[in-house]
Amino acid sequence: MNDTHRLAPHDRRRHWETWNFEALTPLDVFSPSPDGPIVSSNQRAIDGVKFTVLRGASHAVQHDAEHIASKPQDSIFATIILVGEGFFYSSSLTTTFCAGDAVIYPVSQPYLIAFTEEMVQITVDVPSAQLERWEIAAAGRAPHLTTLTKEMTSTAARLPRLLAEADEEEAAGALALIRGVLQTPQEHSEAARIFSAGEHLISLNYARPDFDVAALAGSLNISERQLRRVFRSYGRTPGRRLRDVRLDAARGLIVSTSRPLKTVAAATGFVSGESLTRAYRSRFGTTPSEDRE
Repeated sequence: MNDTHRLAPHDRRRHWETWNFEALTPLDVFSPSPDGPIVSSNQRAIDGVKFTVLRGASHAVQHDAEHIASKPQDSIFATIILVGEGFFYSSSLTTTFCAGDAVIYPVSQPYLIAFTEEMVQITVDVPSAQLERWEIAAAGRAPHLTTLTKEMTSTAARLPRLLAEADEEEAAGALALIRGVLQTPQEHSEAARIFSAGEHLISLNYARPDFDVAALAGSLNISERQLRRVFRSYGRTPGRRLRDVRLDAARGLIVSTSRPLKTVAAATGFVSGESLTRAYRSRFGTTPSEDRE
């Protein structure tokens, strides 16, 4: 167990960088707090695959060309986010992440990863030889983000306990989890499934005034934060997408029927004709009555 809590604030950064060099990979560590990086770790190797549970406050780490030259490593990292959110930056991938995501990246390339709040992560160091045995293709080794399935998330939540125990069945499950994460094709990730299901639910429920972002997230059995992150990765937000579907449906009724505005609003999920008019003008630049005329 490694822990910076017991150190003086001015010693924490140097200690954490030294530990990372020896146990994981060389890094520069940054913390927005005057107390420095308050982080703890626990580590265990299983068949050559190194599992490290990291807990701590908001901080960032940078792995650059100089670090790579000081300690060449032929492996990839799979960082599973159990608690918290942040962002990952490299020459080929820039993305946000949150609990339930996994970021995959080779240690032979520079990167920066930052956590904007309290976090719990599991970083798994998988050597190239193990990747070959698992038949992980080159595409699976390139930097990418994937959202874990419910089953994967449940297994990942047990990993911190695994490091303190010698359960062979759990150890086999840990290796199977990482292999599954690495073999998940990016285009068929859980994020794509969530987005597709979300779009479908919006199309079925937009006419319900009580159907909002919270209801959509509940129907998908995920958090609102994860729902927003998934939609953001497709260049949208769930709230705006729901509003746009409602407005498109309302506009169709306004220009093709003579229904009163109040009736159109009720049929398309708006609580009143006034709220429909405000949203309509904001998006289309005209009022419902002007379009009807």
